[in-house]
Amino acid sequence: MAEIPELEELSWDARPDYECDWPVQALKAPYAFRLLGRFRARAESGSWPQIEGRRLQQLVSYLLLFNDRAHRREALSSVLWPDSSPAQARKNLRQSLWLLQRLPARGNEYFPELLVHDREWVSVNPATVWVDVAEVENAFRRVRDVRPELLSAEDAGEIMAAVDVYKGDLLEGWTERWCVDARDRLRGMYATLLEKLVGYCEASHRLDTGLAYADLLLRQDRASERAHWRLMRLYHLAGDRTAALRQFERCRSALQAELGVEPGRLTRQLYEEIRRSG
Repeated sequence: MAEIPELEELSWDARPDYECDWPVQALKAPYAFRLLGRFRARAESGSWPQIEGRRLQQLVSYLLLFNDRAHRREALSSVLWPDSSPAQARKNLRQSLWLLQRLPARGNEYFPELLVHDREWVSVNPATVWVDVAEVENAFRRVRDVRPELLSAEDAGEIMAAVDVYKGDLLEGWTERWCVDARDRLRGMYATLLEKLVGYCEASHRLDTGLAYADLLLRQDRASERAHWRLMRLYHLAGDRTAALRQFERCRSALQAELGVEPGRLTRQLYEEIRRSG
């Protein structure tokens, strides 16, 4: 007889979530997931499907991240549990799917199926899910080929919403290879979106907002010379010459400490222009 997983792996926490932590779209979706930062989940009713077991979190996260296709069970189990024997990996997958099938059942409330699966294939039911990662990916696809100064207000609004849901790097602390690769990809998208916003804010003379986004960009990589250059320009345009010159010194210090190099020609040229403007 097949072993039945312990139900303690799956618990419901009825404590209300602070709704301000979730965008409106997330509150309306049957299921909503945050993968940026720590793993979090909620249901439309306000109840919390708190997926405690790491196996469940791995399965759901992988399917949400790679939701452009259905996944063969055999391949899925080997990716998620590479250190287990094939038989144990398949067992882990069967047990995780069994638990997730029970996730919607709670009292008289109705929850649509989270997953679509049969004997060979598994995928997320896209009509039931909001996930923060998709907000970042969709915004990136929309504007990646658009110059910052040519962004529309609608474009900029979508980027701002995407940046706002980026509460941390993907599934912080997870070290699985598929997660690390996806984390790097999303970090690159996030940095590109911030770059677009900074350029848009400069072109539309929203300098204070641009400074805030440029600071976020620099937090991603303190040795990003381009981010330092952007901050120098914005401070100068805002009339704060002292801050602009101080930013150059921060840039020089960061580049020396992280890369052992000096600021490039364009950054030095901007520094001289600002210095002479006093």
